[in-house]
Formats: sequence, C-alpha cells, structure tokens
Amino acid sequence: GVYKFNIHKFSFSTGLRYEYFDRDVIYNISQNSNIKQGNLFPSAYIGYKSEDKKNTLSLSYSNKIQRPNFNDITPFEYNTNYNTIFRGNPNLKNEFIHSIQLQYVYKSKLFFTPYFNYYKNYIEQVTTFEDNNLVWFPTNYKVNNIGSSIMYNFSALNKKLTLYNKLTIDYNENIGNINDVSLNTSLWQWNLYLAQVYNINKKTGITLITNYYSPQLSDFYEIKEGLRTDIKFSTKLFKDKVEASVRINDLFNTYFNELTGNYNGYESYRYSDFSTRSVVFSLRYNFQSGKKVKSKPVDIDNSEEENRITK
Repeated sequence: GVYKFNIHKFSFSTGLRYEYFDRDVIYNISQNSNIKQGNLFPSAYIGYKSEDKKNTLSLSYSNKIQRPNFNDITPFEYNTNYNTIFRGNPNLKNEFIHSIQLQYVYKSKLFFTPYFNYYKNYIEQVTTFEDNNLVWFPTNYKVNNIGSSIMYNFSALNKKLTLYNKLTIDYNENIGNINDVSLNTSLWQWNLYLAQVYNINKKTGITLITNYYSPQLSDFYEIKEGLRTDIKFSTKLFKDKVEASVRINDLFNTYFNELTGNYNGYESYRYSDFSTRSVVFSLRYNFQSGKKVKSKPVDIDNSEEENRITK
C-alpha cells in the first residue's frame, strides 16, 4: 500500500509491500535447491517545492528485489568454445537493493542527484579458472555504490538546438568470497553523456549522441575506458502520420569491451568486439486519432551503454 499527503510546500509519500517467494530447483534424485522467503519492501519520499516553483528538493528511500533468470539457476554446464564453460548456479540468491537518493532540480533544467546504493547478494556472472578452462557462472556478492550525477539541459539558436548533458561520478566497492577466493576491489569511475538535438524544422531533426565512460569495475576485473557515438536523422511525413528515420550506431567503430584482472594469481585479459556498428532504417505509422499530442521528431536512448557499464 501507498499513503500520500501534503503539508504546505512539502509532499510526503510512504509505502510498504510484502512478497513471498518459493523456488525449488531439482537437479537429480538426491539433490535439490529450495528457497522460501517472505520480504517486506518499504519506501519513503519527502519533497519540497518553492513558491515560485523554480526549485525542488527531494529525499527518497526504496528497497527493491532482483531475481535470477532461468538460465542462471539451471544446474547444467556447457561449452561456449573449446576452453570456456558456462555453469548455472541453482543456489543463486535473490538480489536486494537499498537505495537512498537526494535530488535538487532548478527550473526542470538543472538536476543534481547524490545517491547511495547497497546491493545485498548482487548477481553477477564471474569468470574463474579450472583445469586450464575459463569457467563462467553467476554468483552473489556485496556491492556498495556511492556517487552523484549532474544533468543540465538547455536550448540555443532560437530553440532549434537542444543540448542534454549528464556527468556521473561514483565509487564502487565489491566485497565477497567466490570459490574460496576473496573479492575486495574498488574503483572511482565516471561517465559523460552528451546529446545534441538539432531541429531543422518542426518535422525534421538530427540527433548526435556521444557517451564516454572511464575505466569501470566488474567483480575481479577492470573494464577499459571507451567511447561511442550514434547519429540519427528523422522526419515526419503525410500530415505527421509517418515518421521515417535512419540511425548509424557506433559511428566511429569504437564500442568494445576490454577487461584486465587478477583471479587467484591468474592474470587475465579479454577483448570483445560487440560489432554494433550498423545502419538502421525505420518507418513508424501513427494510428492515433482525436486530440493531437505534442511530440518531438527525435528520441534519445542510451540504455545499451548504461547496461554495459552497470552490469
């Protein structure tokens, strides 16, 4: 349930949810893995808005759960190539995330957001070594994440050009024990996201998206810094009923994954070329009728880069 109320310029919200979880994995006649647990998930929010509505300040807390997917808990292993094995983990635990966030917003243009996240039983697929083979399997460990992001959006050239800028700086700490090997790694990391949207006219626009990430932490390993740039051209046709677009992903062919690390005395190096450089053409028809909805001719999506960095 959720309860909300306001007092003068302050708004309050509090919630509580209960979930019961039962998972039974049977992987031979004599062995199985069973998890039964009930959990409460509280949330709280307090917000303040100034009288001129130019300034808002909020503080929030939430407790969430992330469950393993089916492939992660299957009690089997298979070779992905001649010396790499993927092994499921039927004893994988549910992940719990405690989040605290403070946010200041000025005129809906400037966003400053300090935050702290504590991950209990963080789910991650790690790489270890057994008998000259790489063994890749999901496991749990603890993660502390503290940082801040600042985002500023503004327009120029008579509002034909809109700039979206976001800088995130945080500190990651991984703590755990994996196959009797101690995990204790930490790193300061940052990410810069820049998007420029130029509206040639009311129906046609060009979007340029650039995402830079500093070295990032992933269990025992460090991911090398990287850069990716996408560009998109879009226009509306036939009385705005059809939107046509062409998008070039990874314009300069710089998106890759290069990891270095040390596991139990083994120095490791891995390079993965995601081969994401592509040209995508799309047509979208709008069947909507009735009241006209105001929309922009371009969209911005950097979820792929964010997923790459955080997982």
